[in-house]
Amino acid sequence: MERTEKFSGIGGALFNFKFIACGIIYIFANLIFIISSAAICVAFAPHKRKLFLSRALRHILAFQTLKLWPRLGMYEIELPPALSEKSGCVYVCNHSSLLDPLFLLSLIPNAGVVIKRKYKNWLAVWVLIKIFDFCVIDSRSPAAAAAAFSSARKILASGRNLIVFPEGKRSKNGRLQDFQGLAFKLAHESNAPVYPCVVFSRYPFLSKGQPWLPQKKGNKFIIDFLPPLESGLSYGKMSDAAYSRISKKLAQLRQSFK
Repeated sequence: MERTEKFSGIGGALFNFKFIACGIIYIFANLIFIISSAAICVAFAPHKRKLFLSRALRHILAFQTLKLWPRLGMYEIELPPALSEKSGCVYVCNHSSLLDPLFLLSLIPNAGVVIKRKYKNWLAVWVLIKIFDFCVIDSRSPAAAAAAFSSARKILASGRNLIVFPEGKRSKNGRLQDFQGLAFKLAHESNAPVYPCVVFSRYPFLSKGQPWLPQKKGNKFIIDFLPPLESGLSYGKMSDAAYSRISKKLAQLRQSFK
């Protein structure tokens, strides 16, 4: 059995201090992005804005989540090989941490993302919704869901990629939940390639129902992009195939830490 170590004493207090410091840095980075977004909108023509906004977002997020926070000891991270420049693809991923979207936006070029309605109240996200390719999905409203589907289809048609978390919400225990159909219906209608991807965390980290401050030492994130699904599948079979591949990879990663 895996032996776990909990934070305690001076080491635990130091980690908590650094964790809070990272949160403050993240807030300031949001403000920097908002200011830079306004400058980009003024300085560049409309057809160039999204390109520069995408690059600014990726650089800011990548610096924090892939470099700074690991160096401060928040977690280790194992990254996949760099992605080639693809366009009009749908990336579907499991979802257990608030960091999952930040990781994927850091790694996937030229991407928008489908997000839940409650996040639109965050200032930086509100800015992204207004001037960038962030689609708000509200499953409680058929009209809002249809509008999100239409917006997502336009993103793919414009040659941009789209990130979707088909579980619809974070898992409480890291186990894969049932997939919703939006991503696969969208890919089927748009004839877009579907790339399953996995974000695995050794221990829960900013997960649903867990304390904000991590409780254990030695956390590690592993991110992996799996081969694309076969073309020509129905959206139901796409969903089943993506679920099977992601579930199998998660099981392999969990087994490797036992």
